[in-house]
Amino acid sequence: MTTFRTFDRTLALRCKHALGKGTEVTVSYETLTGWHRLSGIVRSVFKLPGQPFKPCWEITMAESESD
Repeated sequence: MTTFRTFDRTLALRCKHALGKGTEVTVSYETLTGWHRLSGIVRSVFKLPGQPFKPCWEITMAESESD
């Protein structure tokens, strides 16, 4: 399980859509250490309380197994 935070509303909505359908999704997100790419099934998408004009989203994903 991987949890990350993002200000990217489009990414959050894409993950919310995948959560509703139960499909696997591949996302790219940026942290302080650089860009990361993750494939898996979305487990949760939450809008964190805070600034109303720049919301932050917390996304939790279960990583898919690599063959």
